[in-house]
Amino acid sequence: MENYPLWILQDRCLSRRSDFFLAAEKFFYDELLRQGQQPILIYLWETIHPALVLGIGQDSRQEVYLDRARGEGVPVLRRRSGGGTVVHAPGNLCYSLFLPLSWDVALREVVSSFFYVGSWVSRALEELAVCARVVPLSDIAVCHPEEPTTMRKVSGNAQWRRRHYLLQHGTLLFQYDPLLWERLLQEPLKQPDYRQKRRHREFVLPLERFDVTVERWLPSFRRVLLQEWEKKSGRKPRENFFDVLLMDDDSSSAVQLFATDHYGALEKMTLDLYGQQESIDLSVWHCDHSS
Repeated sequence: MENYPLWILQDRCLSRRSDFFLAAEKFFYDELLRQGQQPILIYLWETIHPALVLGIGQDSRQEVYLDRARGEGVPVLRRRSGGGTVVHAPGNLCYSLFLPLSWDVALREVVSSFFYVGSWVSRALEELAVCARVVPLSDIAVCHPEEPTTMRKVSGNAQWRRRHYLLQHGTLLFQYDPLLWERLLQEPLKQPDYRQKRRHREFVLPLERFDVTVERWLPSFRRVLLQEWEKKSGRKPRENFFDVLLMDDDSSSAVQLFATDHYGALEKMTLDLYGQQESIDLSVWHCDHSS
């Protein structure tokens, strides 16, 4: 188990845009595949710039209101994983979990891996007195405080797999703007059973309703990960085994250099925005500390 160090990389630069983070995921994935070690890497980030991110197989015309997005200057991107359309906006915490498939047998199958990894997020919420659970296939839902039998969505997840590693990424909604969702996001064609055809504002519930913030959730999530490691290893980790690292401008420059070298591949991660091919603007990827 010592060959599975746990790392958290937290990017606190809110001025970066979602295309940077999509590129960063690809960068970290390739770096992990090249290493002899098999760390569990948790990459956390937030942005103040709204964006719409489609799953790899989705049709933008059926998922988002492209004309409205163009009018508001909201980019429409496409990620490498499946799943539904995600709204990136202030109040969201996005997480990317890079996991070696050898860590647990549950990671080998899609359904079991969604439950296994999603349970880390839901257990961290339960530590904060939030009734939460993983709902098929890949959502995390909570009990409504006034309607305990009604489940409301707080997180959606998707996966991208290669031979030795799994990337599961998702978004936790601490705050959200229902008007933004309704202006830009169509009602999805494919819906989980528990949604029961509810509109966005009746289906989604931000964690602020439970007085849960990123600052409260993150230490709880860290404890859950350490508990999982101890359970599998049978011993406590050494001191400083689990580190929270802050992403600085040097590491973001490495991502930018990677993007420059793989520009053609990164273009495939983006949609033809509003029907026109638009280039990735690498100049905006440096952190604006004035934001």
